[in-house]
Amino acid sequence: MPTLHLDADLHYDDIGEGPPIVFLHGVTSTGALEWRGLVGTLADDYRCITLDLRGHGQSELGTAPLTIATLVDDFNALGAELEVKRPHLVGFSIGSHTVLRAALARPEAPASLTLLGFSTGRPPEVAKPDTPIEPPDDWPVALRRAQQHKGEDYWRTLYSSLATDLMSEQEVGAAALAALTCPVLIVNGADEPKFKHRQSGDLVAAVAGARVETIDNAGHPVHQEQAHIVNRLVLDFINTAEAEVTQ
Repeated sequence: MPTLHLDADLHYDDIGEGPPIVFLHGVTSTGALEWRGLVGTLADDYRCITLDLRGHGQSELGTAPLTIATLVDDFNALGAELEVKRPHLVGFSIGSHTVLRAALARPEAPASLTLLGFSTGRPPEVAKPDTPIEPPDDWPVALRRAQQHKGEDYWRTLYSSLATDLMSEQEVGAAALAALTCPVLIVNGADEPKFKHRQSGDLVAAVAGARVETIDNAGHPVHQEQAHIVNRLVLDFINTAEAEVTQ
């Protein structure tokens, strides 16, 4: 089992050969559960690296706080360990926010960004949480069971920690987003909340070479609810971005 040794042992898979793509999954999921469809589409032509986020799947929780800043540090450590250069970054939900933060810190590093179920953070109309955010009662059974080996209610800790951290800082503003220099694809389900569509439009307005695709009959897990459409969009986008890198 490939493992990144930090204060926690973090599990990852490294499949295929070619230009690297690093995938970061959503809260309470795992790399294998989240990305099997997209990896199946991309691994013939690309090196697909899927990390189990800290505390998720086969990765340990460790001693560092479970925050997005820590996830960014883990992501950077993985890239250094594997000597990944100019990767394409793909993230879903909390994973998309993590790769966005990583790209903003080092705009020259990624070859492209693909952001699924995307948010730049807490919108101004939403108050900063003064108590930990509790998970919704209808959280998907598959995402609960993905963490069941660590305890029946362990998934609640993961959700609460990362959701509270995400919503503790206001959304990333246009001036900061303008630092991005690589191509960006945002894919949202049409049924996402209005503020996420507005945030996606703000990023597209701020970043040359960014675009958003809104998929009908889909909500937050757009890459699973409309897998055929999203897989094709992402493949075509990364192929185009990689062609620009190699020109």
